[in-house]
Amino acid sequence: MKNKEKNGFSRLLLPEILTVLIGGAAVYGLGLLGKQLSVENALRDAVMAALGLAVSGFFLRREVVDSRLDYDNGEHLMRFWTAVWCSLLFSLTCAFLPAGGWPFLAVFVVLSLFSNLSVGIVFSGVFLMIATLWGQSVGIFFLYFISGVFAACLFQHLEQEFAIGIPLFLSLFCLLLCETANVVLLANEHLSLEQFLVPAANLIV
Repeated sequence: MKNKEKNGFSRLLLPEILTVLIGGAAVYGLGLLGKQLSVENALRDAVMAALGLAVSGFFLRREVVDSRLDYDNGEHLMRFWTAVWCSLLFSLTCAFLPAGGWPFLAVFVVLSLFSNLSVGIVFSGVFLMIATLWGQSVGIFFLYFISGVFAACLFQHLEQEFAIGIPLFLSLFCLLLCETANVVLLANEHLSLEQFLVPAANLIV
């Protein structure tokens, strides 16, 4: 019985606790040192990030207990947590990248494929929130959230139909439309091909 409880703790609770602690501390440190925020603002961002990660982890545990993860993901939770930690690092890195060039579509798709659609969207939404904490507009959040959810839905049944051409085309087309509406059209300059360089690079990535 003790071995079973220990195994359950190491598979479910331990990675979640580490993710919450590391994520909150990283957001606090980056806000305080990298973005020169006040202690109050940095602490607020850290609390929101930690709570978001805690809620996401709780939801994942519920899905695991109820055996609702897709494919064989319930047997390979460390694969999912590895993707989560990489996504956390990526979301922190986005603070130093142009908002129009964030390849968040991959985050939504990978996290959804390694768990299930709902868990992937919840975790990805939290990471997108972390990426937009430092001065990005609500439009940037919705740009990647809408296109990311659409892409995750398109790739949900990849095992049944391994035809990725149409899902890839549709998800990239949706991303291009969202980037045009939220980045290119709102740029304070005359419309030109140069404004599409960052969105185009994002599509290639």
